[in-house]
This record gives sequence, structure tokens and C-alpha cells, in this order.
Amino acid sequence: MKLKFTILFLSSFFFSPLSALADKIVISSKIDSGFEGSLVDTRDLSKCLFKTVKNAVCLPTQGLIGKNNIISIRDFYWLLSVSDLDHNEDIIVFGDNLNDVKFLAGLLFLSGQKNIHILDNNIGAILKTNRLDRGVRRNLFRTKLYKGKLREEFLDFRSDMTPYMKKQNVIKFVNSIISNKALQKVSL
Repeated sequence: MKLKFTILFLSSFFFSPLSALADKIVISSKIDSGFEGSLVDTRDLSKCLFKTVKNAVCLPTQGLIGKNNIISIRDFYWLLSVSDLDHNEDIIVFGDNLNDVKFLAGLLFLSGQKNIHILDNNIGAILKTNRLDRGVRRNLFRTKLYKGKLREEFLDFRSDMTPYMKKQNVIKFVNSIISNKALQKVSL
């Protein structure tokens, strides 16, 4: 019994809990036919509303970055709530710019989203191989509450960075999760 406890105790020092997070953001090449989670399109709202993968929620990333800062955590949780997203479901994020897709995936991860998949295909291939429809616009009011637990252990609220630098910081963070490298704090 003491040996098991000692091994567990020592393993907490030698094996980083961050390595367990490597499967939270995964790169995927297609949307499986039996997928039951949410699809999120990061492209411009007009493009998404015109044509996207059937049942995809439109969450354009240009609305997440302002002149002086990126979206606040409170406002991001509200946005996820009015978009009818649930922190326990699988989410596939796709768009026409892989950095924008990674940026949104990183914000979702920091907001407590459980399983995030990034489609690495270009938007043309995604639209060619899936059923299409108009994109789903977010609601004006919340119909459900997004309940993801903020992963504040990864956050650093420095204000000396520009919004562009903060976006790049989130993208680097996502790349480190995908490649299973040591994670650093993200400046928001």
C-alpha cells in the first residue's frame, strides 16, 4: 500500500499533468459520418451564413479581436452560450485560415471545452466532401449556459501585449498541445 502511494506521489512530480492534455485538441482530416458534436466555422460571417457544412455554427474569429484587446473571458462564455455550445460535447473547428482555427480552438480549450478537433483540410475540400447548408447564426439570448471550467492555471493576464501578439500566443499554445510539448502560460 505504501509503495503504491509513493509511486503515485512521485509520479506527480516526474510526469507533468500537461501530458494528459495532449488529447484535448486533435488534428483531424475529415468529419466522420457518425459525428454527434458541434461543428464550428471560423470564416467571415457572410461566407458562413451563405454556405457551410450542414448544422455548423458561425463563430468568425475577427469578432474576437478588437483594437485594444481580445474578447474577455466573460464575453466569450456568453458567446459560447448564445451559440448553443456545450463544454462536454465534441467540437470540430474549421475555416479558411488554420491560424484562426487554432486561435478559436485555444480559446475553447482555455474555456474548459472537453474535446476539440481541428480540421486541417482547406475549406474547399471540406465543403466538397460534406453535406452543405446555410450556417447557424448565434442566438440573441442564451438558451443554455456554457459551463466549461476555466483552465486558469494556463492563463497569464499581462496587459503589455498587443491583441495580435496575444492571438499568436494562443496559437503557439495550441501547437504545443498538439505536438505534446511543454506548455507555457497564455497571455490574455
